[in-house]
Amino acid sequence: MLTYGIHFSRLTNHELVFAQIIPLAKKNNYEKKIKHFLKTEDVKSKVIPVYLKSPNSRFRNLLNPKILLTDFRSIFNTLKQLNPDVVICMYVLDAYPLAILKSIFGYSLFVVATGGDINLRQGLVHKLVRNFIYKRCDLIFAVSNELTHKIKKESGCNSIIVPNPIDSLFFMPRIYEGNVREKWGLDQKDFVILTVCNLVKYKGVQIIINAINALKNAVKHKVKLVVVGEGIEKKTLENLVVRLGLKQNTIFLGFRNREELLELYNIADLFILASYSEGLPATLLEAMACENVCISTDVGDVGRVITEGFNGFLVDSGNPMMLTKKIEEIFSLPEKKISSIRKQARKTVTKNYDFRNSTKIMMEMITLTFSRKTVDRMVN
Repeated sequence: MLTYGIHFSRLTNHELVFAQIIPLAKKNNYEKKIKHFLKTEDVKSKVIPVYLKSPNSRFRNLLNPKILLTDFRSIFNTLKQLNPDVVICMYVLDAYPLAILKSIFGYSLFVVATGGDINLRQGLVHKLVRNFIYKRCDLIFAVSNELTHKIKKESGCNSIIVPNPIDSLFFMPRIYEGNVREKWGLDQKDFVILTVCNLVKYKGVQIIINAINALKNAVKHKVKLVVVGEGIEKKTLENLVVRLGLKQNTIFLGFRNREELLELYNIADLFILASYSEGLPATLLEAMACENVCISTDVGDVGRVITEGFNGFLVDSGNPMMLTKKIEEIFSLPEKKISSIRKQARKTVTKNYDFRNSTKIMMEMITLTFSRKTVDRMVN
């Protein structure tokens, strides 16, 4: 959200405010992240976090009447303080208080629909909430073609495709002084496979671990798997690693900030995303922007980004054997071919999936929609 805001601020003279919805229990952690972000980026806009008593911003966790009232009051008071003309919400389900309060404050409401918003929340309540939000939005941005179809099918509402962007001037090939691998517990001779994702079942990290297990005695390289991320499946995945005897081949690094991610993308030999479901995963685009050789399951809009053997590789979801064979195939490729794939991966991202392009499109559409709405009000 902050990265979106930075690029929005470069396209307009209007005042921008970042108002992150943050669980009160995670206040200290988020304050550190925000402080770090503001220190490392040229941010002129205000940052006003909205702290919730709810464990998180999902609808089901706000059903407690006392918490619901308290959290709505926090959001109401923030809106009253800011009195915005336009509100842009980066997740559909987070926008339901904004959709309710829109009629009171009269702002224009825009939302960004991501894969997690729609693919992972399939219950009746979530569908009803999404429909309520869609009907009250001035415009819906979807990060993938697949999501536009799902929104249309679910609600009858149209949305505009604006691909999930990344900052390709930050995520890029870097050469580091000294032995950066040693810092992360890796040897120079290791063949490093990286995955970056939330550790939940649908991300398919267990498939990668099973593929590594099949590889460990089949290739001459010493394979190391680096897993970045947190989630409810972490303990299960750690137990799987122990059970398969892969403790020496696997490193769990937990959450890492984007400076650390940049290092990891650049020292990895291969990036893998094994998800069962996606919209358009930002981590895949970040890895490609760093000229990583990438393997991803052909889900969501990934097949629109990766052309097999040209700028990356595609596999079926839930198929560790296919993933193993694909990794072995990459081992056998000549260096000239690998170099070409790396270059084409970055070229794909900088041309089609950079923040500067996406935010420019969004800002133009938001300005046009808001202007039309203002004119309509004046006429009426």
